[in-house]
Amino acid sequence: MKYAEERKLICEIGKRMYERGFVASNDGNISLSPSENIMLITPSGVSKGFMKPEEIVVMDWDGNIMAGQNPSSEYPMHSIVYKTRKNIKSVCHAHPVCATAFAVCDYDLNKPVLQEVLLSLGKIITVPYAVTGSEKLAKNLGKSLGDNHAFLLKNHGALTLGKEIIDAWHKMETLEHFAKIMTISLQIGNPTLLNKADIEKLNAKKIK
Repeated sequence: MKYAEERKLICEIGKRMYERGFVASNDGNISLSPSENIMLITPSGVSKGFMKPEEIVVMDWDGNIMAGQNPSSEYPMHSIVYKTRKNIKSVCHAHPVCATAFAVCDYDLNKPVLQEVLLSLGKIITVPYAVTGSEKLAKNLGKSLGDNHAFLLKNHGALTLGKEIIDAWHKMETLEHFAKIMTISLQIGNPTLLNKADIEKLNAKKIK
C-alpha cells in the first residue's frame, strides 16, 4: 500500500485527537502533503478515533482522487494551505471545546499572555465565518494565512499547521491548552499581558 507510513501517522494522530476530546463523532480532519501536489487526507463520515490506514484518501491539491474515496469535505481548506505555504506539510482541524468556544464568541485570542504560546504558535488568527467545506471558507483562510500557524474558524473550530504531522498536532494541543488557561483567567480577572520589550525578546529568541 503506497504511503503506508503516512497513512499510519494520520490514524495515530486521529486517535489522539479523538481520545483527547478534541473532536466528537465524525468531526475534524487531518492531512499531510508528502510531496508537491500530493495530499493524504482523512475520509468523510469516519470517526477520527477509529480510522484504518486503507481508508485514508490520496488526492492532488485540486481535489482529484488518486486512491480511496469520499475525502473530507473540508479538503479545499487543506489545499489552499499547501498551495500557499510550501513549507507546510500537515494540517489539523478539530473542535476542541475551549478554543471553539472562543471562536463561537468571536473573542480575539491573539493575546501576548504566555511566552510558550508566543514561541510555539506566534499569532492566533480568527478566520471569518463561511459554510463548512465551502470554497468561501478556503478563500477566507487563504486571506488569513500569512506566515501564521494557528487559527480560530469563527463559529466552527480550530486549525493548525505544521512542518510535519506531529508539529501540527502539538500546535493544536498548545492552542487548546492556552484557551483553557484563558477561560479560567478571564473568570478570575483580567489576564496580565506581556509588555512590548518582553515580546521583542521572545521574538528574537524565536528567530534564533
